[in-house]
Amino acid sequence: MSPLPPPVFLHSGFRTCSTWLWTRFRANPACRAYNEIFNDMLETIPLEGALIHTGSAWKSGHPPSDPYFLEFVPLVRPQGGIEGFTHEMPWERFFPADGLAGALSHEELRYLQSLIDLAHGEGKCPVLSATRSLGRLAALKRHFGGTHLLLVRNLAHQWRSYIHQVESGNPFFFLMVLTIFQQKLRDPFIARLFRIMAERTGNAVPTILNLERHDNIFTVFVLTHVYLYMAMHDHADMVLDANALGADAALLRRTEQEIAERTGLAVDLSNIALTAQNTKNALRDPDETWRLIDSLVEEAALSPHVSPAGAAFGRRLVAEARAA
Repeated sequence: MSPLPPPVFLHSGFRTCSTWLWTRFRANPACRAYNEIFNDMLETIPLEGALIHTGSAWKSGHPPSDPYFLEFVPLVRPQGGIEGFTHEMPWERFFPADGLAGALSHEELRYLQSLIDLAHGEGKCPVLSATRSLGRLAALKRHFGGTHLLLVRNLAHQWRSYIHQVESGNPFFFLMVLTIFQQKLRDPFIARLFRIMAERTGNAVPTILNLERHDNIFTVFVLTHVYLYMAMHDHADMVLDANALGADAALLRRTEQEIAERTGLAVDLSNIALTAQNTKNALRDPDETWRLIDSLVEEAALSPHVSPAGAAFGRRLVAEARAA
């Protein structure tokens, strides 16, 4: 009997081409590729929702695909929701209870194992994508092994996509920045950032309303992402830069080859298409904003969770965002 294929995890933030990357694995019939394993919708989604929900329901910019959650259908409960998925998984478990070096909960372990077992029962490779896993990448790797890909995008382009969504009447991604930010009790650096923003806004609890000035929420967005990328850099088996892949055909081919070598899966990345949104909103005080970001990136680099290689990676991402 052939050994069961180890799982592949696709980690990213929002608006980083993560849905595109998932579709590339999904296109391989050897995979059972789950989209957004920690998506809030999975708590209550009915069977008919899992069968029809696609990116056409909102201005997603996602590539055409079959419904997002088809792979979960065998696990939909009669009353709705995915078997084993709990309300705490998207955000209260974004950071493990003991912080970035902590462990997954028993509920997470059981739920994720059920996804892996379903794929293995079909003789397929489980591929699990997530935009809510950056705080628990290390824990997921310790518990499940497998191959872990970390997908990043130029932070300025990612931010423009957030702004574009806001201008289209969708504040979801702004709200998600603050949702991560408010999990401050699980990590000292996030707690430090929270205190700074509380002082800057004069509010003990920064919210979407009093962080509305884009300089502040942009600072939170950049620093939250950069810190998590820095901390998880060494735990990822591969770091994929969407902008670099879109600009360098040779790099794209090498990346496909490395994915195949690590996972045994043929993945065609050739249809990557990146668009940097034109948006109306700009920083009111860019010099001061970047000074604060630079200063706090250096604080983040001193975290025990961040290696020299991770710190260098974070500094590069900040430099590229500023240039863009």
